[in-house]
Amino acid sequence: EVKERARLMNNEKCNLLSRLENANKDIEASHAEISKLSSKSEETKEELRVIIHERDSLSKKSQDFSSRISDLEFECNSMISHTQDLEAEVKSSRQSVAGLESEKAELCKKLEQNSSTISELQSENEEFETSLKEVKERA
Repeated sequence: EVKERARLMNNEKCNLLSRLENANKDIEASHAEISKLSSKSEETKEELRVIIHERDSLSKKSQDFSSRISDLEFECNSMISHTQDLEAEVKSSRQSVAGLESEKAELCKKLEQNSSTISELQSENEEFETSLKEVKERA
């Protein structure tokens, strides 16, 4: 009976050693998995840092683009305003030119009238000089 009990205890010991060995293997596998996951975690953290850096960089670029767009909008509005001012000046200049052309036409008409009057006066003067000459010759 003692031998039987020793044999059973020995079997139980072997069982326990086998279970301990399996538990140790499981622990080693778990440690390996933890190590692998830890390494992956570090890789993921690094990828996250890169992504955050890229996001910050893109955010800065976006702000720069927004600022540049605002500057360009201001420039465009200034150019539009300047263009409108120039268009008003052109309109005013055209009106002035039209007024000057009208004035020129009036002056040309007066010049023509004056030329006609001068011709008439020259004719009258010639007649007067001829008459004066005749009066002098008679006298």
